[in-house]
Amino acid sequence: MHFKNLFKINKTKSWDNLTNEQKQTVASKLSRIVKAMSGARYKIVSGSDQYQRELGITETRSEDEILNHQRRGQLLDLARNATRNSSIFTTILRQFDFHAVGQDGGKCILSFQDSDYAKTVREQFASWTRNADFFDGLNFNTLLKLILKTYLIGGDEVLLFDDGLLSDSGRILLYEPDEIGNTTDDALFARYGKKAKQSLGRVYNEYGQFQGVIVSKSQRGQEIFNPKQSYLLKRDPNGNTFDDLWLMPRNIFRINQGRGITPTSASLATILDLESFIGFELAASKKNAQTLAVVSKTKPDVIDIPDTFDKLSNEDVENMTDEQIQKLIEAQNQETPTMSLDVIRNAGTIYQVMPEDYRLELLDTKHPNNQSIEFVRWLANQSGATFGLTSSFTTLNVDNSYSGFRGETLLAEPAFQEAQHFLEQICDWVFYRWSKWAVKKGIIENKFQENYMRNVSWCWDKLRDVDTLKEINAQKLQLASGISSYREILGSDWQEKLL
Repeated sequence: MHFKNLFKINKTKSWDNLTNEQKQTVASKLSRIVKAMSGARYKIVSGSDQYQRELGITETRSEDEILNHQRRGQLLDLARNATRNSSIFTTILRQFDFHAVGQDGGKCILSFQDSDYAKTVREQFASWTRNADFFDGLNFNTLLKLILKTYLIGGDEVLLFDDGLLSDSGRILLYEPDEIGNTTDDALFARYGKKAKQSLGRVYNEYGQFQGVIVSKSQRGQEIFNPKQSYLLKRDPNGNTFDDLWLMPRNIFRINQGRGITPTSASLATILDLESFIGFELAASKKNAQTLAVVSKTKPDVIDIPDTFDKLSNEDVENMTDEQIQKLIEAQNQETPTMSLDVIRNAGTIYQVMPEDYRLELLDTKHPNNQSIEFVRWLANQSGATFGLTSSFTTLNVDNSYSGFRGETLLAEPAFQEAQHFLEQICDWVFYRWSKWAVKKGIIENKFQENYMRNVSWCWDKLRDVDTLKEINAQKLQLASGISSYREILGSDWQEKLL
């Protein structure tokens, strides 16, 4: 934006010659530019030319139209760049890896009446989990971490169980948010019916019910997917989710929202600006660390009368001979005490010979700024708060007091529990699809009782105790008073642990 376009006035007019109305117009438009440039409170996928303060508008479009294909792709790209470049954002995601899934997360616990059959199924499923991913052969634990991070970064994803669709491998395919998109109208109507509608890859029937999704690996990032290189997945809107060979988890804030939204969108601007701030502060620190001092000039570059002639001005030099003047100069120069180089060396110091009229000044560096450290922590905590994390997990700055640190972990624990509940629903679907595939392939016998999924649970990592003795004493009191149980303390496999 050029300043000449801000107001239509004669360029020869000065500010004093403007009318009050013209001055008000200029000041109003200039203030909008200043507000748009003053910090991170701008629309992250619209640019910094927006007003700093959001304006309320009446929405007449759907959420997918407000966050259209282009803006959604920009948001996803910025979030991915943050995972590559931002230590703060990477720390946030890693905390979910460590505490929600960990090394033992996603282990299946079967409570079937036939214990021998349960043991056989559990052993076969455990064998399958070692090679669960279709493309890279990743184990199920690693795949769960990728599913969780994709959900947090992009807001939604599609999971596909290969039960005859590709090579009948019985493996899972993960499609990221930019691998979900619309297809041509002809292909849409041929697959889902003439009254079907699509919005950013999701397909709805005539009543607005979700009935399908379009995914493609080769058409990634495209607005319209080629139907010959895509999968047009379909489901019964009123059917059981377990019966579908695909699943689309998404993070939504409204019932009819459509595509999911990443929690990163609220904090991404702060994270990006914070990383820039840290980069500038680090650059200044590195520059000052390499710079010991600066050389300054004490006198201007002009021809001046030597000090010797100033000293001789008080003598009667007019009646002196040249030899007398020379002797007087030598005598006055000897009055200035000097230090020989031998004395300096004996003192153990390092000296620097400077040119005349120059001096060396040691730097008193102010970088890194001590106040910026708390400022960075505060902004990092605000960014992590959108994910439900506290400062102990975003900056790994542990509170010195036991109660303070334990209080922060209790505040963040629901975030990990919610992530585990999200993954648990995916694990239920995976186990159900695997059990059907394993029976079809003859890997296990079909001795499942009716509604056997009610007897399937999952084991997840829990936050470790800071002081084990204190925690054990507290658990004893909880069990004795009846306000807790072994299942709550030890997890779904509490019986096995006790045995």
